[in-house]
Amino acid sequence: MATITKREFDVYNKGLYKSIERNSRTGAARYWLEIYNHNTKFDGKAPGAIHVHLVQQVYVSPAEGGTWDERRDPIYNHDEHKDDQVKEVSTIIVHNKKQCIRECLALTEHHDLVNQPTICTTANHVAIDVTLDHGYCQTKLPDPYC
Repeated sequence: MATITKREFDVYNKGLYKSIERNSRTGAARYWLEIYNHNTKFDGKAPGAIHVHLVQQVYVSPAEGGTWDERRDPIYNHDEHKDDQVKEVSTIIVHNKKQCIRECLALTEHHDLVNQPTICTTANHVAIDVTLDHGYCQTKLPDPYC
């Protein structure tokens, strides 16, 4: 029986955290490979891009009594990161599985995706979400009429 730790609920990306917890050496690579294979099977084609979003809770629909939802904004280039190996970009185009997994692992380390604050509260915490998709990264606002 798996023990649930408090730390497990403090991260935005629970799947990545659990995968690394199970296998500390190869957990992140296994996680991204599983996500890549799932997206390929679901979409019928391999992902062509990695999207990097800042995710935070926002208050929507105040006229309807209000509710909380996620707002997702792309990360853009920042001049102070010129010397970093991984640039602050919102879309990374990938051409094959090996490159995709390598880029995802670099993003996992660069953004410390395993140690992010929870965004389940209204404390203005921002998490970083990395997803595999196609095309360019765009802002995703919550539907005001949920």
